[in-house]
Amino acid sequence: MKIRFLYTLLFALSLSGCSNTAEQPSVAEVNNAPSKEKTAHTESALSIFPADATVQSVISVTSQSSLLDRGEVFWYVNGSQSSVTGMRFSSPNLRKGDSVQAVVRNNSKELYSNKVIIKNTPPAVSRAALVPANPRTDSTLSVDVMVNDIDNDTIQFTYKWQLNGRHVSDEATFATDLKRDDSISVEVTPHDGEDSGKSIILKSKIHNSLPVVTSNEPVFDGTVYRYTISAIDPDGDTITYALRDAPEGMTIDSKIGAITWEVKPEDLGLYDFKVSVKDDHGGEIIIPVTTNLVVSERS
Repeated sequence: MKIRFLYTLLFALSLSGCSNTAEQPSVAEVNNAPSKEKTAHTESALSIFPADATVQSVISVTSQSSLLDRGEVFWYVNGSQSSVTGMRFSSPNLRKGDSVQAVVRNNSKELYSNKVIIKNTPPAVSRAALVPANPRTDSTLSVDVMVNDIDNDTIQFTYKWQLNGRHVSDEATFATDLKRDDSISVEVTPHDGEDSGKSIILKSKIHNSLPVVTSNEPVFDGTVYRYTISAIDPDGDTITYALRDAPEGMTIDSKIGAITWEVKPEDLGLYDFKVSVKDDHGGEIIIPVTTNLVVSERS
């Protein structure tokens, strides 16, 4: 009798254990089962693009959810709702680093998009010119450059100077022993601290240099007028001198610039004339001269 009772008790406990295993779910099954409400509103169901938007971009929204067709689209910037609604977003108040997100609402349902962080806009050169425009052998070259930066960043520039195809300097200005007909180029690139803008390349050629003129004080002894104009040429060109609009009888040595005039008594007075100083590559300087010929009274 005792043996039969024990067997019956063990059989009942066995049946009871099988019943608990089949009906009791695990903890993981309870926590990982998403609700239908949450599944319908996951962020992946609504997307805004482009992902690399800048302050000038038009941001659009797309979704495979039917809620987008039935609901209204609102836009948020840095967590605050903007006044813009609809499928596209742009704003003149947008700034680099802002976070943009779209939300679709239909009654009590909401669908959230991904967030797009506004990226940096690289600077762009709007104007650039080589200074001086017609460089000569004695010129110090620089670049007059203007740049636009939508984000109002502080702009730095890098320079790469080339002389006859050979890299020679990275400075903002360039001056060296230049020669006529040398080829000069400079590549200018703007930087805003994050990105580099497109480079611009300026090219020029070293032009003929004009003669450099010096002169002495004119001398008049009462009968002969003498005046010497001297010049040197930075390119080493041969220089010639000539008179223009000079009074009759005045002469100039074409090689050394020495002016001589044997003055007659009737020639005394005020005179204007010009001296041409020219090199053999077309460079010319016209020097205006005014002289007043008077004879000092002797006691």
